[in-house]
Amino acid sequence: MKSTVKALLLVVGVSFAVVLVVHFRERLFGPRKAPAPQGSTTNVGLPPSEGSVPVTVALARRGDIVMRISATGLTRARRQVVISPKVAGEIVRLPVREGQAVAQGSLLLKLDDREFLLALEQARADLLKAQVEYGLMKGDSTGSAPLADHSHHGSLGLEASRRRWQQAERMAEQGQITPEEYDSARLEYETALVLSGQKRHEVIASKTGLSSAWNAFKRAELNLSYTEIRAPFSGVVADVNVETGQQVVPGQECLRLVDLAEVEVDLGVLESEIGLVQEGRRAEVSFVAFPGELFMGQVVSVNPRVDPETKTCRVRVRLSNPQGKLKAGMYAFAKLEGRIFRDRFIVPKEAILVRDNRKLVFIVRDGLAKWCYVDTGLEDEYSVEIVGSAFGLQEGEPVITSGHYTLAHDTPVRIIEK
Repeated sequence: MKSTVKALLLVVGVSFAVVLVVHFRERLFGPRKAPAPQGSTTNVGLPPSEGSVPVTVALARRGDIVMRISATGLTRARRQVVISPKVAGEIVRLPVREGQAVAQGSLLLKLDDREFLLALEQARADLLKAQVEYGLMKGDSTGSAPLADHSHHGSLGLEASRRRWQQAERMAEQGQITPEEYDSARLEYETALVLSGQKRHEVIASKTGLSSAWNAFKRAELNLSYTEIRAPFSGVVADVNVETGQQVVPGQECLRLVDLAEVEVDLGVLESEIGLVQEGRRAEVSFVAFPGELFMGQVVSVNPRVDPETKTCRVRVRLSNPQGKLKAGMYAFAKLEGRIFRDRFIVPKEAILVRDNRKLVFIVRDGLAKWCYVDTGLEDEYSVEIVGSAFGLQEGEPVITSGHYTLAHDTPVRIIEK
C-alpha cells in the first residue's frame, strides 16, 4: 500500500515539474512553432507580437572586402608660411592675435614707414632731374651723326655678331659650348647693337643717369611696400612672437599663417606593407582629441624613399577640415585601404556568432529568428564573406546584428532602429 502511494506521488510530482518547465519556457521564448520551410519569404514588416525580442538587423549583400593597413603620424597644415619683414623697422601696428582667422589680403603687420616715404620722395626728385637731362640730350642729338659708322663695313660687323650669337645659342642648347662662351657671344652682339646706333635711347638714358634714377625710384617704392605685410592667403594666425613697438630686422620670424581648410597627415607605413598603398585610396583617420569620431581622407602621395633607420615610408593623407577642428601637430591613427576583394557576398561582422566552435547567423524570416550555420571566407574590420549557409541565406535578407546573443531557433523577434 505504501509503495503504491509513493509511486502515485512520484508521478504527480514529475507531471507538475513538466508543466512548470513548459510554462516558463513559453513565458521566456514564446510558444514553440514548426520551423518554416527552407526558402520561405521574409516578412520584416510583421507587427510585433507579445513577448518578442527586440533586435537590429542589416541586409546580407554583395560588396567589397577591404584589407586595411594601420599607421600613425602627425597632422600638418596643407599651407603655412612664416611671416618675416624684408626691411628693418619698428612695428607700429599688429592688428592680429593667435588663433584669429584672416582673409587673403588682410593686414598682418605694419612698420614705421616715415623714412621710406622720405627715400621715395628723394628718388622721385632724382628721377625728375634725370628726365630733364635726358630730354635735353635727346633733343640735341636729333639729326646728329650716329654713335657708330653706318657704313657697309659696320653693318656687316653687326650682322656677323648676330650670326655668332645665334650659333652660340644653338650650341649651348646642345651642350657644345660652355656658359662663359655663350655669354661672351651675347655680350659681343649687344655691344655691336649699341655701337651701331640702334640703342641710341638706351645710351642717352645711361649717360644722363635716367636709368639709374628710375631703378632707384622703383627700389624706393618697393621698400615702402615692404612696410606693410598682408596675408598671402586666407588662414589662421599662429605663433605670434612680436609686439607693437618692437624693432625687427629682415628675416626675423614674427608670426605664422596656416591654412587649415585642409590638413595633411604624414604617416609612417611599414616597408613590408607599402606595396599595398596607392594614391587615391581612401583613409580613415582618428584623433585622441575626438574619441569615436572618424575623419575620411585620401592618399595624395607616397614617398619613393624608405627611411633606412625606421624602415617606414612616408604616406601623405589629405583631410577636409572646413570647421577647423583639426590642428597642426595632432597625433593621428589611420587605416588605409590596402588590398580590395571586389563583389563578395557579405554580412556585417556583428552578425556572426560562434556556438560550439561553429559560426552562425540569425536570419529573420516571418518574424522568427532562424539559427543558420554559415561557412565564411575573407573578412575585414566591418564585414565577413559568406561562402555557404545551412538555410540558404540570400542576398537582401535581414540578419540580426544586435540582441541575438541569447536567442534560440524560431524565437519571435521584432526589428527596431539602431
